[in-house]
Amino acid sequence: MEVHSTHDFDRDFKKLFPNQLTPLADAIEAVKVNPLAGVTKKGTLKEIRIYKYRSLDQVWLLAYSFDGERVITLHAVGPHENFYKQLKRRSQ
Repeated sequence: MEVHSTHDFDRDFKKLFPNQLTPLADAIEAVKVNPLAGVTKKGTLKEIRIYKYRSLDQVWLLAYSFDGERVITLHAVGPHENFYKQLKRRSQ
């Protein structure tokens, strides 16, 4: 499975602390193993899937898309607060 990331994801990734990287790596691996693990969103975000995971006793969200073949594109990562609002703004 091939994994790509967007510029927005890379920017979010750079802001993470070292102790937040291991749970994110585990979440990405879970998505690689089962690309349909995330929940498909509706409306303007219908192309995006959201995978929820825990990091430091907080729920974090990983936004990604899957082309149905072999490519997973990571779009964003962050805590639930204002996540969808920022994701909608980025996708416009």
